[in-house]
Amino acid sequence: MSRRNNTHGTNLSNDQNADAEDNITLHEIAQQGNPMMNIVTRLLQQQNRLLEEMNRGGNAGNGGTLVTLEQFKKLGPPVFKGTTDPLTAEAWLKHIEKVFTAINCPNEQKVIFASFVLQDEADHWWDATSRILRTTLRENNPITWEMFTNAFNEKYFPDRVRFKMERDFLSLRQGSKSVAEYEEQFTSLSRFAASLIPDDESKGRRFLDGLHPDIQSKVEVLKLGRYADIVDRAMIAERSLEEVKKMRDAQNKQDQQSTSRDDGSIMHGTEEHNEVATKGNHENSSQKQNLLCTRCGKLHSGECFWKTGACFQCGQAGHKIKNCPNKLTSSTETLKEGSQNKRTRV
Repeated sequence: MSRRNNTHGTNLSNDQNADAEDNITLHEIAQQGNPMMNIVTRLLQQQNRLLEEMNRGGNAGNGGTLVTLEQFKKLGPPVFKGTTDPLTAEAWLKHIEKVFTAINCPNEQKVIFASFVLQDEADHWWDATSRILRTTLRENNPITWEMFTNAFNEKYFPDRVRFKMERDFLSLRQGSKSVAEYEEQFTSLSRFAASLIPDDESKGRRFLDGLHPDIQSKVEVLKLGRYADIVDRAMIAERSLEEVKKMRDAQNKQDQQSTSRDDGSIMHGTEEHNEVATKGNHENSSQKQNLLCTRCGKLHSGECFWKTGACFQCGQAGHKIKNCPNKLTSSTETLKEGSQNKRTRV
């Protein structure tokens, strides 16, 4: 009998030690990183109730084993200090949920761990929000993870932002973006319009409609159904068009250089032609200026000397060519030159 009592006492002592260790672990939550001690105290009370349920039934409320803070911290959950960027807030929430999935965290502990990594503005927000939420609950009922995520999204990712993202998705076109850039943006925005693309085929059609017309025409004729196939063929078509453009640009450049050389030759030939033409025109012009005179039968410009009575030698009036002083002077000079030449030879 005493041995039986002793065994019972030993088991009780072990249970108390286990409770003490669990309480120490919970106490650490209040001591690490969260300055809002009153919040932590209330969270610890929730944790204690969960531990009591575990001791009685061996499992947490959702059928999963309770996890420790250390298990949660080992996966490096990101700190959240608040933000004005909805996508940053969404990314934090998704990351935290991935951590919860990895450690198989029960729903009853998610709010405790998520609030542990809230800091600065986000911590102040949750302090005020959690107080309001508790007023809607019966005494000792914990805040659920669904309540936390609803409040979080209402604050940092409201419906008006989601509606805007949906409109952005509906108006999305490739434009000047590459197919890869377009596909990345398409994937990012498509999660806000899940009702518009309920299956892979409708997603592919929506993507095809937004492609650049040159690429769309090449992919559309293939009548593909799977989204991945459409993206793949669009990238192939894009590369093909780029190669054609490079070849066309190279040909145009070559044609321009050839035209430039031809233009130089033409200009050089034109200059020579113009020079000859100018010379010919000048001669023709001179010939046109010295017209055949109907009075004297010779080529000359101006009035005929027969009409004016001027000297045919010098063009001056008052004497004839036989009495022209210029003619006499010219003859005298010729005679002198001849005489000098004779004396030189002697």
